[in-house]
Amino acid sequence: MPTIQSRLVELPIKEKQEARKKALELIRNTYGNIPYPGEAVLEEGIWKVPIIARYPRVLVNEAENIPEKVRFMVFEDLGRIEIFANNGKIKEKPTYWQLQSSIKDELELIQTAVWKALVKVGANKFSNLPLSEHMHTPIGDVLSQLLINNTLDLEVDLGMLNEEDRTKYVHNIENLQFVGLVRRIGDIVEPDNALIEIERQSDTVSQALSNSLAYFFEKGYEHIGTIKQVLGPHLIVTGSIYQRAIEYGEVVFLKTKSIEDIVRSLYPSQPQKIFKLPRYLVQCASVGLIEKKIVAGENVWCGKEKIFRGIMDEEEILGPIRGFINRGVSSAATMVAASSGQ
Repeated sequence: MPTIQSRLVELPIKEKQEARKKALELIRNTYGNIPYPGEAVLEEGIWKVPIIARYPRVLVNEAENIPEKVRFMVFEDLGRIEIFANNGKIKEKPTYWQLQSSIKDELELIQTAVWKALVKVGANKFSNLPLSEHMHTPIGDVLSQLLINNTLDLEVDLGMLNEEDRTKYVHNIENLQFVGLVRRIGDIVEPDNALIEIERQSDTVSQALSNSLAYFFEKGYEHIGTIKQVLGPHLIVTGSIYQRAIEYGEVVFLKTKSIEDIVRSLYPSQPQKIFKLPRYLVQCASVGLIEKKIVAGENVWCGKEKIFRGIMDEEEILGPIRGFINRGVSSAATMVAASSGQ
């Protein structure tokens, strides 16, 4: 009976190792094998233990369709467990879904950084994609309006639009202002210095539009949400290829099926994107963003070495995520040790 009673009573926690051990037990029972506890810190009678994750990325040898190596992305301070020091009871902990959301945010941070670097480095090539693919977007509409009609009147030209569409156009105009392509005086939008110079150096209106898009991609990569609206699946496709290269540390190829899986995950309710994938791949290859090779009789796709090196040199963009990627190659034994929190 005394033994049973002792198990029901929480004991004080005096050492940080004890706090970390209790946090590890909670993590394993609540969140699974990937997260593990960081160093416990005692503050005002509360042990505070950060939750860390070494998120495994299995790099597959696409030629032989077998796992070749495992790398771990280290995500720190995803949440915190707080434990009362005097009685060992849990004061606070994130929910399972809060922790999963934090990991998802970190993965999206990596993806976004890759997209930004890729757009900046490959701006000229992206701008040469078939015009019909991004002609309907607000950025293309605004630039075309200015190149043809010289000015855009927000009240007159956007007056027939609903509030949502009007807001979208105004937001895109603000992004174009940020990089110096347009200026706004009251309700009138007109070309700014950069667009004027681009137009002067371009032989045709279509070339001016292409060059102004390239300028926006290169200077305005921080506005990746707007750029994603313009480039759509072309950015997703090329981004998936270069992200794999960055994780691998060198240019590697992906099979069409692997790219399909990535596109499907980002467009779960748009199966037509999968049907159109071959066209996206051909178009991206035609402007020199990626290239097609044949391995074991099958079409595969890889990045261009020059673009890859350019992306890797973008320290300002990739610097914040370098700690997440390329943390060294891990064996199966290492993965087991990591999952146990050691």
